[in-house]
Amino acid sequence: MSTHHTQHSHLDVDEAWIAEWAAEGIAAIERYLAKHAAFAEYLETRAVVHSDDGDRRPDA
Repeated sequence: MSTHHTQHSHLDVDEAWIAEWAAEGIAAIERYLAKHAAFAEYLETRAVVHSDDGDRRPDA
């Protein structure tokens, strides 16, 4: 029978680093969502402009 040894290691992580890392991640997600919101607004504005020209959207 073989013996199996498991070695546990402990990693010290600075809590300030974790807070900074999380803040950067949240900021990146907010930028991503803002880009998608701006594009959705662009599409909606474009659809309204085209519907004023008599070219209605199929769902309007």
